[in-house]
Amino acid sequence: MTPLQTFSKIAKALAKSPMHFWDIKDQTALLRDTDAAAIRLKDLLEKKNLTDTQAYKHLDVLEKAVTEKDIDELTFVQALANLVEVYRLAPPTEDLRETLSELSPYAIKAKQRVLEYHIALEQLRKKGKKMTEDQKLKSDQEIIKKIGVFYVLEYTLQVLYEFTRVSDTDKKKLMQEGLKTDAGNLPAYLPLEDTMRKELCYKVFDEKFHDELLRAFYDFEQVCYGEDMKVIGQALKQFNLTLLKAFQAKGMRTFKAVAYAPFGNDIAVEDLVSKIEAVKI
Repeated sequence: MTPLQTFSKIAKALAKSPMHFWDIKDQTALLRDTDAAAIRLKDLLEKKNLTDTQAYKHLDVLEKAVTEKDIDELTFVQALANLVEVYRLAPPTEDLRETLSELSPYAIKAKQRVLEYHIALEQLRKKGKKMTEDQKLKSDQEIIKKIGVFYVLEYTLQVLYEFTRVSDTDKKKLMQEGLKTDAGNLPAYLPLEDTMRKELCYKVFDEKFHDELLRAFYDFEQVCYGEDMKVIGQALKQFNLTLLKAFQAKGMRTFKAVAYAPFGNDIAVEDLVSKIEAVKI
């Protein structure tokens, strides 16, 4: 595997989620391989007396940002994006053109994903410093009610309900375009996913809690853009269960909906969980 192909591999991983959410085994292997690839490519440029090039400068930053045990994600994704741009501007060989074609979109997505995560949490910590623990707890409970239930769960539970009764064609339409249903005109899920994740996950102060919520979104995102409606439906079911159980652990005892309540309203969360667990996709 070439160094750029290795960079493509870690860019794909970061495009899915920041390193904090990686499996430890995958994390160790990716960091080791990326560190070795950066050193290898840097050595190659040094042997060719290309240390004064833009590629070498960006690679030097990249190489210092990653070790076998850790990675400065913000520095790494910026250096990787810069390195890709330098290679894109240079006359590439056919093999290099193919590698860059694969690497480039993931490098861009990884940069967006990592920047969003770190900047959002930095702002959240800054805001939290001005609040007492009691104030942060009350704020989290309000976010669960106003965003978690009203904005996210009501809608995603309705989408799950529709997945039990409409055709695959309509399921796909619901994910991508929106769908007219008995409950009303449901907007498409995919355009909403990014906003829902930001509005919910980056508004709660409890670190363990927002990690759990982010992981739920990241996991569902890995399949929600696919074509297999059964797989998407099963993942959506798990997504809803994860959010319900997370909200329950934070003190929510009753599910009270305003617009959509396909599985019951003013219902105990544990009973709603049981109903969702029984859903057949």
